[in-house]
Amino acid sequence: MKHLFSKTMLLAAGLLFGGALAAFASPQSADDADGELIYTYGDRDEYYGTGEVGVYEVAIRLNNPDLVGAKVSGLRIPMRSSQGISGLRGWLTRELKLATVDGRRITQPDVASVDVQPKSGFIEVRFDEPCELTADGLYAGYSFFVDESSEELLTTQPIAVAHVRDNDGFYIHTSRTFRLWTNFAQSYSYFGCLALQVILSGGPLQADAARCVSTRPCYAVVGEQPVVELTVANRGTRGIESVQLSYEFGGTKGQADVKLPVAVPAVFDRQETVTFTLPPIASEGTSELRYQLTGVNGQPNGATTGTDGQTTVAVFASLPRHRAILEEYTGLWCAYCPRGAVGLEEMKRRHPDDFIGISYHAGHPSMDFSTYDYEPLQFTTDFPNTVDHYPTSWLDRMFETDPFCGVSTYRTFGIEELWLERCKAFAPAWVDLAVTLSDDQKVITAESTLNFVINLSDHPYRLSYLLVADSLYDESWLQNNAYTADAGWPECMDEYVAGGQMMHVVHRDICIARSSRDGLEGSLPADIKAFEPVSHTWQISLDEVVNSSGEPIVQDASKLHVVVLLIDSTTNEVVNARQAHPGESTGIAPLEHRLASTPVSFDLLGRPVGPSAPGIRFTRSADGKVRKYLSSGN
Repeated sequence: MKHLFSKTMLLAAGLLFGGALAAFASPQSADDADGELIYTYGDRDEYYGTGEVGVYEVAIRLNNPDLVGAKVSGLRIPMRSSQGISGLRGWLTRELKLATVDGRRITQPDVASVDVQPKSGFIEVRFDEPCELTADGLYAGYSFFVDESSEELLTTQPIAVAHVRDNDGFYIHTSRTFRLWTNFAQSYSYFGCLALQVILSGGPLQADAARCVSTRPCYAVVGEQPVVELTVANRGTRGIESVQLSYEFGGTKGQADVKLPVAVPAVFDRQETVTFTLPPIASEGTSELRYQLTGVNGQPNGATTGTDGQTTVAVFASLPRHRAILEEYTGLWCAYCPRGAVGLEEMKRRHPDDFIGISYHAGHPSMDFSTYDYEPLQFTTDFPNTVDHYPTSWLDRMFETDPFCGVSTYRTFGIEELWLERCKAFAPAWVDLAVTLSDDQKVITAESTLNFVINLSDHPYRLSYLLVADSLYDESWLQNNAYTADAGWPECMDEYVAGGQMMHVVHRDICIARSSRDGLEGSLPADIKAFEPVSHTWQISLDEVVNSSGEPIVQDASKLHVVVLLIDSTTNEVVNARQAHPGESTGIAPLEHRLASTPVSFDLLGRPVGPSAPGIRFTRSADGKVRKYLSSGN
């Protein structure tokens, strides 16, 4: 079954992934070495091993065209322990070739090889003759033997890895499990890349150099200074303490000198996000911003590529808050799925007002994912996104990710960073939701109110409603759990790490019904004017809410809530969302959540309206004071 039990199969094959981190000295800072730049995937975050004695050989491949002409003068090899380790050597080679030496199949480097004494920490290797990088690339790696006496090391794994993914970041050869050189990073990307450090110097490398990696579109409110986020990457042999920029925007030229709160070390492509502000903009509209990274540390930028870029700056009367939704896919049968439930719970704990997360349950799928076994919490297999392994999740139906780890490696709580980044995306409308439960507790009614900040005609937006159960439990529902004897997980996983192989758990945030998969056609008018509220109502009879087998699934009507999604029907993207429980209305919210620092009009419910709309209105002036007035509509 494709990817379904990928981690289970790895463990069954004898691959162990250790969680405890050894305490050893930090590597030498690249700033301590004159004119040298470090190429690495990051500090050691975790350890990996195959649980076997014999040969271990690992490597990375250097093939970045911007490094052609630079010279490899040495390596820094991260070693967890010297116990039971022998034959340690660092090497460079154009090809990964194996040969039999003294009865062992080992790599024969064709460029350079240096024997070193094993010890804990980073071991620096210097080559007699630095090797110049060419367009054909180069492998940098190290080899060692694990003795049979090293029982402790076998249970804790010897290879240091970093929480980064790159297809050239982890090649491996061992005596038994990987008898041929294998691109481990490509096959098992969630394990990360080697924490090996390569020491570079000369060639195209300059002391002060940086490139622009990315710039997100900038959104701002009328009268405020737009804040531009720019990600820069170090390309120099000195750390970055400040960057200098020039920009042109709306006919205005300017410069910015940005000091970084924490210096970026002299590590190739080590990234940091910097911000700079533009002058206040007095009216709504969209303009192009062009910028150039002209200096690093007060010196001319030594980078020759990637130093300029452009983005858009859009200014509105108010900016809706984007609440990204995380939709997780799970099942009682899935032994590794509990981390998804924990991921959602932990996100709710950290972001109780804004996080929206739901779970779709599915029975055990067939090999081609065309049919599913019985699952009491499953109400559909017509999912809004493609699902070919479990657990998985989708952010705003646009980005697939692990519901606990995000894009970080195993055991790391990385979903928060991805979700926060996604919440920065532009939302075209404020979304409010009011939910009621009938007196007989048989009908749920949801009324959504949207305030768009742009005028729309023949737009692609639709609304979709999800009915979500906050607490479902039955003694016959046993959750399969593979984390029984696992170690190294964050504290939030303790319930499952100590819970046993089969567990009774309360299931929360389970999607049990919906209005439609991709949005209700006609749920919004074809023509929409900015700041003129539009409303829509959806109703569902709880007697009709059943699982895929036709069995009632609602246990307690008071423990339900509704999620409304604003969907772009052309892309399937959820551009905003809101949730509410019966008896709640999100529209009656503090005005501070909506008001900008410049006067913008809002109605009695705190919803933004146009300046010419009649009725009782509120504004807040630049000093923060809220003023109530009656607008005649003129």
